Amino acid sequence: MTFSITRYIRKWLYNTKLRHKILYTYLLLIIVPLALYQFIASDKMSRIMINHVTYSAEQGFDQTYSFLSYRVQRIAESTNVLISNAAVTDLLLNTVDIQNINQELQNYNSLKLMLKSMQDSLDISRVLLYVPNSFIFANEGENFLPLNNSEGVPALIG
Repeated sequence: MTFSITRYIRKWLYNTKLRHKILYTYLLLIIVPLALYQFIASDKMSRIMINHVTYSAEQGFDQTYSFLSYRVQRIAESTNVLISNAAVTDLLLNTVDIQNINQELQNYNSLKLMLKSMQDSLDISRVLLYVPNSFIFANEGENFLPLNNSEGVPALIG
């Protein structure tokens, strides 16, 4: 079988014109290395592009993670400031002064100013505080809601 193939190739080369033989030789000497070079170059370029895309994606994820961590940390710090503030705790737990409307309105104004100062519209756009239902400002709706409305609301602080 191999003998018949070689005989066929020899017969074809013998019958082909010299101009065609030179053309086929040049094509073989040019196209084969060019195709091999193209294959190697495209493989290398695809690896380089994959590395760049992977690096860019990692940088984007890292940047997003640090940005979100910063935002969550700011919100947690603001919440801790509100919770650890003794004046706020005293105002909300002191239900003895409920009969004194003037004192309760002063408490409302001081709490409202504190909550407004925490709202910077960058990280915290709104602060809601659940207060006992007995306060007059419990149904204020902007920053204060009645405590009985907090049922079913997931806790933000563990």
